[in-house]
Amino acid sequence: MKSLTLDYRLPRLGRSDMLDSWINYVYPYKVNAIFSQKQTMIKILLLFHSKSIRNSLVERLQFENFTTIEADSEQSAYEICGSTPCDAAIVGSDMSLDSLDMPKIVISQEPNIETALAAVRHGAIDYLSTPIDMNRLLWRLRSIDD
Repeated sequence: MKSLTLDYRLPRLGRSDMLDSWINYVYPYKVNAIFSQKQTMIKILLLFHSKSIRNSLVERLQFENFTTIEADSEQSAYEICGSTPCDAAIVGSDMSLDSLDMPKIVISQEPNIETALAAVRHGAIDYLSTPIDMNRLLWRLRSIDD
């Protein structure tokens, strides 16, 4: 009777290795097509008096592959929107929202019911307070693109 010996020098495939090799064998083009698609860059207008808030938002949004345009007054925002179309605006609650014809997200440093109602009346799609919940802000900006 022959004894059965196992050769431990051969690599042994675990479940995850077998699954990965099966996916690459069955769907080689679909997997590559998913990762090769380019994400569209959303242009976001940042309208705040505070330079520190604008800088922190610019840094984080550019890290998340958004294009940002900064404005410190309503007049400069209207000039920018006239020359460069923007997809959305993130606006401080102390700024005027009336003539911006795009989705707006309002960020308030002193949140209360009156400012939230005023923001919604002027067409804001979301109202956030400081400190800013970046996950919620990014989710809302990505939902604008869809």
